[in-house]
Amino acid sequence: MRSLSRAACADAPAAADPNSPDALYQNFVTLQSEAMKNYSANMLAMAEQALQQSAAAGFGPAVEAMKDWPSIRSVADMLIARGPEQKS
Repeated sequence: MRSLSRAACADAPAAADPNSPDALYQNFVTLQSEAMKNYSANMLAMAEQALQQSAAAGFGPAVEAMKDWPSIRSVADMLIARGPEQKS
């Protein structure tokens, strides 16, 4: 049980800072997913901002995600504009 507490404490500073590159990247992932579920251009823009901030801080996964972001953003914009499929 003691090692769990030590591990939790070690993770606490990163988890406690919502502006850390890791937290910003996780926020990007969550917002992008929610944007697609809710067809929300505003959420997608917030996701992009979080990704850009994380990448600017040098966070590896964000830097890699930025390479594909223009293509992903283009497809996401089209899907959001189309909206949910209507079931007959």
